[in-house]
Amino acid sequence: MAVRVPLTFVRPTMRLAHPIQDGEGRLVAGVGTQLSDRVVAHLRKLAIQAVSVTSAEDLPGWEIIEPLAEALADLDARFATHPETPERAQLHAAVVRLLTRRARLHDEEAGT
Repeated sequence: MAVRVPLTFVRPTMRLAHPIQDGEGRLVAGVGTQLSDRVVAHLRKLAIQAVSVTSAEDLPGWEIIEPLAEALADLDARFATHPETPERAQLHAAVVRLLTRRARLHDEEAGT
């Protein structure tokens, strides 16, 4: 199963689960490309911040970008323990917008 990982946390043993294209649609790195230091440096030059890898078994959960549905469910669970107030509702809405925007940017970056 593919997982999204910020470039900061990739390991040289990881492999891409999805191809990466530049802004003009040219292939930069194909499926299965090993994320060596050289490849990661090139991706950083392209301003890519996260990639989908085939396996991240050795990474702690906080180094993995969870899917939007999971992030929203976690958010709702955390907010459920606090009383409903207008301020809480505004904060919840702001975090939902942030998570949604981040997920959209990651999807665009991944070409999905």
